[in-house]
Amino acid sequence: PPEEVAEAFGLPEGAQRTLYDFAAGGSPERRVHVEEELIVFAFWCSGSPEPGADEALGAESLDLFRVNVCLHGDFLLTVHEREFDLPGYVAPDGISAGRSERYAVFVALEGMVATLVEALGAAEREIAAIENELLQGGARRSERDDRARIRSLRSRLTTLRMRIAAERGLFGRVGEEIEQIPLLEADRE
Repeated sequence: PPEEVAEAFGLPEGAQRTLYDFAAGGSPERRVHVEEELIVFAFWCSGSPEPGADEALGAESLDLFRVNVCLHGDFLLTVHEREFDLPGYVAPDGISAGRSERYAVFVALEGMVATLVEALGAAEREIAAIENELLQGGARRSERDDRARIRSLRSRLTTLRMRIAAERGLFGRVGEEIEQIPLLEADRE
């Protein structure tokens, strides 16, 4: 329960409220909560960056979900809209010894962004396959099937562009705020 997590990590009320806020809408930059020792912000992740061959290719196949991140000098806490093994996905072999705490934060954020980039790559490969089929002139589906497939891909691309653009804008601010967190070990250089 949120109260137990807040107590265990010593989260102030505003940080707790932001960490568990999954209401739809609003700018990601307005979902940032900053205090002297921590920052809470929302990030996006794709649970299915590579849909299966028999899976629909619409935006729903991206399985996008929000991950609210709380970064403190002593810990990185994520709360997800749904179950997802974020550490297992972004660093299946763990983080190499000797890396800084800021490096670990980078790995977590980069891993979430990577799921969106992988989903974008899957859509690009599907577009290339459609183009190749059209150029080859081989076995073709109906024009109606092609249109439906293209509409689904456009939906995926639009959704991904919106999420990536929002994260890009947020990343600059979050990066500046991370620099201000005391106790967060930086790289030696």
